[in-house]
Amino acid sequence: MNYGKIFKRAWQILWRYPALWFFGFLLALTGGSGSSGGGGGSSQNGFHFNQNDFNNREFLPNNEFGRQMQHLFDQVRDFFQTTPESTIIAWVVGIVLGLILLGIIFTIIRYVSFAGSIRMVNHYEESEEKVSIGQGWRWGWSRSALRLWLIDLVVMLPVFVAFIILMGCAALPILLGASAGGNKLGVPAIIAGVGLAFFALFVIIIAALFIRVWLQYAHISSVVQEQGVFDSLRAAWKIMRTFWKDTVLVWLINFGVRIAVMIVSVPIILLILAIVVVISGAVGFLWYSAAAAVSVGMILTVLLLFILLMVIPVSFVQGFSQIYFLNVWILVYRETQAKQQLKSEPVDILPEPTG
Repeated sequence: MNYGKIFKRAWQILWRYPALWFFGFLLALTGGSGSSGGGGGSSQNGFHFNQNDFNNREFLPNNEFGRQMQHLFDQVRDFFQTTPESTIIAWVVGIVLGLILLGIIFTIIRYVSFAGSIRMVNHYEESEEKVSIGQGWRWGWSRSALRLWLIDLVVMLPVFVAFIILMGCAALPILLGASAGGNKLGVPAIIAGVGLAFFALFVIIIAALFIRVWLQYAHISSVVQEQGVFDSLRAAWKIMRTFWKDTVLVWLINFGVRIAVMIVSVPIILLILAIVVVISGAVGFLWYSAAAAVSVGMILTVLLLFILLMVIPVSFVQGFSQIYFLNVWILVYRETQAKQQLKSEPVDILPEPTG
């Protein structure tokens, strides 16, 4: 393979095909998820909090702003102390259900964008024809997106179970040592547990790198060839087995390029952060100056504005790089298919009869 040509061509596709930027933005925006939770005690009238949680506020400045914050804390305390427990639980359940629904929507958007991006890039390589965002979305809104999700599910579910078993085996000496008691057994158990934990971590990292490349080939094969889940995984395994040297070299080059992209992205993200802090701070200051009071609404508004202004440009920057690396693997996949096709074509050694 001409690796330099592949990486150069991947950049050309990205730069000449702005419709892909939109799908890269969606991929970056929906690429991760997180959750958090908390709890508290309860009394007969509702949730009960330790008074010291609200009264110990030595960190607040002794000025008008500090008094406003003191009043805000009092409002929060009164809300939780006077609101019935059932209402708090209903709010928590509603928020959890909302997050689950948001996760489902993000998952659909991600796999539709993923499938659409693969088809758009492959179609562009075949015909040099660019399609619109709408056409790319229609291409992604198909069984290909469902197959991509099923591929991840079929592979990652057993991997998750294996991960739990492996970490459990690593923690087994420590658990046995703790249950048996005694210093003589405890120290060797801890040493064995730490050693097994490092070994398990090493195995997990190596397996994760292998599985990620395997899934990348399977995803592309599923969309380009319209293959089923297991056919795509088998085709990806065949590519990795046949072209393992090319795959390793492309991965190493990718790793170096990713480091370079991260270095370049740091000042860009810091600049975005500085601009967002200034804008959000200015909005909060103007609101506080007009209302002469600190409120929950003001804090939530400024916080949401900060998150929104950070997420949009950062997702665009990350999506730009995601599409680039996706282009690289699609081009590598096409190269492997071309080589396999050349190998499978019959070669006539004898000349054609002249009659």
